[in-house]
Amino acid sequence: MTGSKIEQEKQLIDNIWKIKLERRYQQWPYLRHFYQLRDDFAHRGLHAWTESQIVELVKLVRDNQTDDLATIEQKITARGFPVGTAIDLLKFVLQLWLFVEPDLKDKTVAVDAAIKLGLPQKNMTIAQPATSEMKFLPRSFCEKNLTRKSGMRIEPTDQLCYHLRLIDGYRIQVFCHTSALSPTSGNTTLPFPADFVEETLRTIELLYYPSKYRRRMHRKAHWGRMDLESAIRGRVEEDDWYDLSKYVYYAPRLREIAESYNRSQPSSIKQWWFDRRDRFQWAAFWTALFVFVFTWIFGLSSMVTGIMQVGLSQKALIAARNPVPPSRA
Repeated sequence: MTGSKIEQEKQLIDNIWKIKLERRYQQWPYLRHFYQLRDDFAHRGLHAWTESQIVELVKLVRDNQTDDLATIEQKITARGFPVGTAIDLLKFVLQLWLFVEPDLKDKTVAVDAAIKLGLPQKNMTIAQPATSEMKFLPRSFCEKNLTRKSGMRIEPTDQLCYHLRLIDGYRIQVFCHTSALSPTSGNTTLPFPADFVEETLRTIELLYYPSKYRRRMHRKAHWGRMDLESAIRGRVEEDDWYDLSKYVYYAPRLREIAESYNRSQPSSIKQWWFDRRDRFQWAAFWTALFVFVFTWIFGLSSMVTGIMQVGLSQKALIAARNPVPPSRA
């Protein structure tokens, strides 16, 4: 890839999300999202649009996000965009710029209000959970333990509303564009509640913050799958990490993941090695496995020794029955 193309893509990210990413592995999740989404809307002719046209459309929606849907549709049409209906173009922009897919049926609702309705809603009852509900996450709750001990799988998602959604009891979706949400970025016109953005970043920090797991985070980033580094700020007090009452948006999803994690049992040698939550069970398993392997090796060596002894005995018997006659001088 030529240097000019790389600079163009870097500028594209800056124009759409108002973030400056210098490293290529940081840029790739956003470029993948851009190209994939443009292909998804290809039936509307978006594949033929230039990048400058798409940036212009994003700027139009960003600058008029407080307008109701009917008004912003009129503005999109008035700008003379060549293809597609205005509502389809608005859906494209919101998925591209904000990683959301809100309900746009009510034309009297403002765009920013429709976006907020599509996000996880604040649950103030979390501060007073039911007696039978989990109030604190286990201290071992992090990405490394979830994947190694319980066999869960982290799946990056471009949809912000899918963040921390648990699928089939073992697949955890994690939002993978943290730089676009980071307060330190230049994207100051996001229509998201400030506490929602803060909590979203905090949940990612919960999964990846411990310093000994940072290498895993960097490896995932280098794979071009997830942009996580902006969420790792080190500003969260450790006591707050595991208290579910501190998560007014994501507490139900975190609780569901933690309960699935607590219920999980090792099902592979790798999980048996890393899962030491029940140390008695862990010690019993590895002791039994060691005894089994030692017995098997001892039995195998005894069998081989016996076979060799039988072979040597047969050779000696044959030699005794068929002595070699002395050679004549």
